[in-house]
Amino acid sequence: MMFSTQEEFMKRLTTLALLAGCITTGAWAQAVYTYTSPAYTSATGDFTTAMQLTGSITSATALPPNLNEEPVGPGTSYPVTWSFSDGVRTFNNSNSANVFGAPGDFWVSTDASGTLTAAQVYLMSPGPAHTVNQPIHLMLAGSLTTWVRDNMVCTTVIGSQCTGTGVTPTTGYATPGDSVVGTWSQTITPVTAAPKAVPTLAWPALALLTTLVAGAAGYRRKAVAARA
Repeated sequence: MMFSTQEEFMKRLTTLALLAGCITTGAWAQAVYTYTSPAYTSATGDFTTAMQLTGSITSATALPPNLNEEPVGPGTSYPVTWSFSDGVRTFNNSNSANVFGAPGDFWVSTDASGTLTAAQVYLMSPGPAHTVNQPIHLMLAGSLTTWVRDNMVCTTVIGSQCTGTGVTPTTGYATPGDSVVGTWSQTITPVTAAPKAVPTLAWPALALLTTLVAGAAGYRRKAVAARA
């Protein structure tokens, strides 16, 4: 097949490009917000004054600026993941949830540049479904205070959510002090997505490619002959 005009040839070439697709890449910035409390100054049960509350919140994209006590986590506009250690056990998004299921107990605030200025992470482990008399552990990395409690017991359940807790003979408690809070730092890491795979050409596209190659050669021979 030969093309009579260059315009016809370019139209067919454009069609092939649309069939073949193209390689594209994307980029975003993963953000990790890290929390560190001072060492506990008061500790009972499993806790000691050599321990502290540490952990981090991870977001697939950096949190936007000017958030004011904005709820984060599952079911919100900012589905972050988290992992915190009270020195004895770890609270993460697989084994813990907001205390009593309240979204307002897990929030962040940012300034005009998107820097984290305050946060509250109030978690219970395990997360639901709960049962009465189930052992419960709590942690609070708050904007006003920090403390941890373990070996408590669920006393009230509504639906599948524990809504009340009580102490037991083995309940432990630790805090770095009244009104003492930890510090937050953040790391923003640009992440580049892997290139999308180039689609494999099906036989119609391969046939068109063969036609275009043959047509291009014919068009070139015709053009040379016309100039002779």
